[in-house]
Amino acid sequence: MKWSAIHPICIIGRHLALGSSRDWSDLDKECTGIKVAYIGRLVKEKGVQTAIEAVELLRGQGEDVDLVIAGNGPLADSIASLTESHIHFVGALTPADVCSLMSNVDIFCYPSTYPEGLPSVLLEAAAHKLAIISSNCAGAADATPSPGHGTIVETPTAQNFVDAIL
Repeated sequence: MKWSAIHPICIIGRHLALGSSRDWSDLDKECTGIKVAYIGRLVKEKGVQTAIEAVELLRGQGEDVDLVIAGNGPLADSIASLTESHIHFVGALTPADVCSLMSNVDIFCYPSTYPEGLPSVLLEAAAHKLAIISSNCAGAADATPSPGHGTIVETPTAQNFVDAIL
């Protein structure tokens, strides 16, 4: 790595899938405004309900915003049963499909309160140059080092995410 001033101690064997495989043209037709994505495990601690509530608040303020939810977990059935036309549940995705979805949205929303290390989905969102709105979970500040990259929300409430989106 002579071209870099960074001297790695080790290389972590995790890749980001930057290819594209799934066709999201139907989603593009259905969503006329801002597209917000939540991608992650569908459990309470990951904050998917906070993302849903934030989009509901934005819609109540007259904002044209849609939420695309990708993932699997205990809350999948209840999310799949939502009938709002601005909530799009796409289920579990392959890494290539996650990549193609990120290429078709505007904002990545990560309201997690789950105690974890650096979430790879934040790195993927940063690699796609998405605006990231994240709770202050471990690694969030590394993926969003300045306001130009996104916003870290100290308290992950729906209203705080609304404020960050606006």
